[in-house]
Amino acid sequence: MAKYDAYGIKSITKLYKIGKECAEQNLNAYEVIEKLEELGYNVLEAIKIVNAGMKYGDRLTLEEKTWYRIGEPIVELYGDYYKPSYNYADDRPEEGISVITKKWMNSLKSVFFGAHDDEKIAAKGVYKIKGVQIGFGGDDEPLIYATDWAEKTSIKTFDEIMEVLQ
Repeated sequence: MAKYDAYGIKSITKLYKIGKECAEQNLNAYEVIEKLEELGYNVLEAIKIVNAGMKYGDRLTLEEKTWYRIGEPIVELYGDYYKPSYNYADDRPEEGISVITKKWMNSLKSVFFGAHDDEKIAAKGVYKIKGVQIGFGGDDEPLIYATDWAEKTSIKTFDEIMEVLQ
């Protein structure tokens, strides 16, 4: 597969900071887009991170970590990076790629998702992916901005997932 062509941690941190500044300045959507264009960013890609900075401010710690998710993320049209996950309950895209944590796996929402069903887990596969958390999804799961391609693991059961999660 080609090199993962998305922002790295330095650019993510800068864009997140821009989002915090835009929120502090109370800029509207047009002004935010104009600012990103002036700085030379791909607005469609950068806006995800800027929105996170505007929404969460100092509540998120920006650090690249290894995450796990059930099911392979969907590659965007040109094959350069992943599309955000889709929230079927709200019929809209999420702000990033949904991933799982031990806390989320122990939540009632994970049961409705099928995260305790070993057959579903084995069928979808469990993927390890690097990224930076940029928010929370409709089911309160962490959302990340991926910084590399996902790698399929040999994990096939709920118990195996719980062993690797923090």
